[in-house]
Amino acid sequence: AQMAPEQNYRTISTFFRETNLKTKEDLNAEREGKKESVKLLNEQIESINQNMKADTRGLDELRNIKRDLERRIKADREKIENLNIQMRQHILLKNDYVQDINKLETSIRASRYDVANNLETPCPVCDNNLRVSSISEKFQQSGTELLEREIKSVKNRMSGITKLIDESRNEIILSEINTAELNKELEKVNVLLDTGTSEIISPYLSQRDGYTTARAQFLEKIDQID
Repeated sequence: AQMAPEQNYRTISTFFRETNLKTKEDLNAEREGKKESVKLLNEQIESINQNMKADTRGLDELRNIKRDLERRIKADREKIENLNIQMRQHILLKNDYVQDINKLETSIRASRYDVANNLETPCPVCDNNLRVSSISEKFQQSGTELLEREIKSVKNRMSGITKLIDESRNEIILSEINTAELNKELEKVNVLLDTGTSEIISPYLSQRDGYTTARAQFLEKIDQID
């Protein structure tokens, strides 16, 4: 005799159950269950991420302090670099003044021995030879007086440049000291940030890692079902 459809279904179901085989409906139900679990795990992971952000907002003040210190350190370093460039330029100019004074003084020494109008002296500007007599006639004053006035003028300019060099050097020293202090403060802030962040997020990370692992396992099982 033929089995009724209902009895036939029970027989097939019993066979699948006894042989650990699953019907299509069972597989679909299992897949949907695991997808639902993945969805819940994703929600939990997102919740943990939001909680971490909320709890670490208390460190925002430290982060602002860190940014300000980094900005000030950068500004100081740029200032030191510019001062060094400026100071090197002033030193070169001072060296030029020293050379000019040496040339002028050499010209004065030469003119003192000008007992005859035919003697010559080096030009302090062009390094050519000039007759002292021609200089005196042209400017209507002795060559020595003219050169002494020029030496005085150059020395005044050199004094101003020397003052600028000293000011730049002192400012560089002060800026380097300030930068060193700012770096010490930055190190302290970084330690506080690292410690605070670690203490706050470590429990969250441990919990999130557990959810992430479970999600990966569910996804793998879904792939196996598919």
